[in-house]
Amino acid sequence: ACLALQDEHRVDVNVALWCCWSATQGRRLEPAAIDGAARFSARWSSTTTSLRAARGALSPPPNDVDPDAAAALRAKILDAELDAERIEQHRLEHLSSHSGADARAPRDLAAANLNAAHRALQPSVFVPLLRAVFG
Repeated sequence: ACLALQDEHRVDVNVALWCCWSATQGRRLEPAAIDGAARFSARWSSTTTSLRAARGALSPPPNDVDPDAAAALRAKILDAELDAERIEQHRLEHLSSHSGADARAPRDLAAANLNAAHRALQPSVFVPLLRAVFG
């Protein structure tokens, strides 16, 4: 579901999951945290996008490239891509620590956090995202 949101709707899944994760921690995301997340994510996404594109260029590998070597390189790029995603997640986690407590149910709070982050996410994906995360 997250890959579909990323690929089909160009949603920054890390920001979306951060909104939902913050809700499970009882945190209502403040505008400053959301703005910081959007700024960081916009800058950082070029890193992950470049890695994703490089990995995609190797599948299938060009005809004149050893398939085993291409597969090994593709695996290394995937590891780097996941490391880049983790860096973004750690930054986002830090931003949520400056947000307020909220006693709403996680699903309701996640919806509020996603709604507050409307500039970073397309409203049409809120419901599928909530279903994907909370079932």
